[in-house]
Amino acid sequence: MIRSGIVPIDEICGGIQPRSIYLLTGGAGAGKTTYALQFANHGLRCGERVAMLTHASREELFALSGRLGIELPGALREQRALVLRYRADFPRRLARAGSVDRMFDDLRSLIGDHRPRRIVIDTFGPLLEDGSASPVAALGLIELLTASRATALLSYPMDLQASYDRRLEPLVQAAAGIFRIARDERGARRLEVVALRYAPALPGAIDYAALPNVAVPDEPLEIR
Repeated sequence: MIRSGIVPIDEICGGIQPRSIYLLTGGAGAGKTTYALQFANHGLRCGERVAMLTHASREELFALSGRLGIELPGALREQRALVLRYRADFPRRLARAGSVDRMFDDLRSLIGDHRPRRIVIDTFGPLLEDGSASPVAALGLIELLTASRATALLSYPMDLQASYDRRLEPLVQAAAGIFRIARDERGARRLEVVALRYAPALPGAIDYAALPNVAVPDEPLEIR
């Protein structure tokens, strides 16, 4: 078990399983990008290399990381962090390609050369926009992440329990844990455990079965 760097997850679960996939869901402004950066930052502080795929521009990402006290520019200069950004027309180009093979080949090459111990994809939704209802893209993503032997945090803007999407099924089945950021009736953020494939193991971990929801302090809004 290792620490995720995301306080509510570490308090509830006592940490996360290395070389596993975790899903984090929540609507716009929920704080997914904040948590993604905290996950990446903990890896950097532990001497790990980190790779991140995001919609955010360089300026937006640097601004948010700066507000969180994360030295992302320095990590990039020292080549401890790799940040990739979706093109604005990425979904359209992927759908026109008719196959996800080339896209995953490119990602595999870029990420493989960096050899990260942590991978962040915020959000993974565009990777599935190949114009089909097939789960092939999700299977390809799982294969890439498994081969990397990295611990991965993937965000998604939709509630996976609210509606069934066949394209996501392989990722849901492969995930070691699924977490959701929600708001209570007073508007306070709460982290909810949707699924967890193992029992909390680190000393001091809270029993998530007895306390499934933890209040999350207000933090900067996600980049969107």
